[in-house]
Amino acid sequence: MTLAWQDELAIGHHEIDAQHREIFERFHRLTAACEEGRGTEKLAELVGFLEEYAREHFATEERLMAEYGFPGLAAQEEAHRSFMAETARFRQRLGAEGSSEELLLALKGSLIRWLIQHIRNLDGEFGSYLKDISKATP
Repeated sequence: MTLAWQDELAIGHHEIDAQHREIFERFHRLTAACEEGRGTEKLAELVGFLEEYAREHFATEERLMAEYGFPGLAAQEEAHRSFMAETARFRQRLGAEGSSEELLLALKGSLIRWLIQHIRNLDGEFGSYLKDISKATP
């Protein structure tokens, strides 16, 4: 499955949008590796990236949301904790079972859901909030 960055996913904050584009790029690389029959080889690399990416990206989002007084911060923090826990479960499975097509497909499905639902919905709410407060500021 191909999943590409679309400008409609941009929330309007350069730093966050750049980080979102990066995860889409990583997903694209994983998809390309799968098409070449190397997906399971890249699985550990992607899980490692996701753990590091999530820590940095979520810290950035949460810091900015706090700075701007975003009322949806608590919901974002909960969603971020959930993603981190799910990523940790993938790491545990990878360590226990090794790389497999089944685990690869599960990770891809989870990542697709996250990218579409979280960025479009929860992060989109933050983007709308930023636009609203920028209009209100003379």
